[in-house]
Amino acid sequence: MTWWCYIIRCKDGSFYTGITNDLKKRIEKHNAGKAAKYTRNKRPVTLVYKELCENKSSALKRECSIKKLSRAKKEELIAKSTLIVEIFERTRNSFKQFMKSLPAVEDLPTPKTEGDE
Repeated sequence: MTWWCYIIRCKDGSFYTGITNDLKKRIEKHNAGKAAKYTRNKRPVTLVYKELCENKSSALKRECSIKKLSRAKKEELIAKSTLIVEIFERTRNSFKQFMKSLPAVEDLPTPKTEGDE
């Protein structure tokens, strides 16, 4: 089973850190006021950080370590994560453009083998 450790930014600017095995559903529950008591009166919330974990135990450990971080360190973690995602997206888009610029396989010349002359 896939587990996630996540940080959401609440309407008042505060952060909430939690874990889940269904990230989309958990964020929906936070925004419906049916998740954590802390976030009920701080809606809407926005997912600002997510980290894939091996199992529930590792997700709980990561959650605990994130909760111990200062606000500044949490913001740094979020910023670095966002930057990595942006770099990945740009790289992926560049790669897609590069692949589109290559000729189709059927348009490539057939390589000559021994005996072909």
